[in-house]
Amino acid sequence: MAYFSFTKAILDGQPIKVFNQGDMYRDFTYIDDIVAGMVNVIPNPPARMKTQPAQKYINIGNNQPKN
Repeated sequence: MAYFSFTKAILDGQPIKVFNQGDMYRDFTYIDDIVAGMVNVIPNPPARMKTQPAQKYINIGNNQPKN
């Protein structure tokens, strides 16, 4: 992760490597929000269909990337 490579470079007196010209976006989500999402999703599984296994993709993360 970037935290570790940044820290190592700083401690070693080396320049920090910046990728994509520094134009990076990240979603920041609190772990409490993810846990609450999981707690609400687990007791409500999708219905099983005759020809397919019961599955459903649910995005419980943030949808507002930050630069």
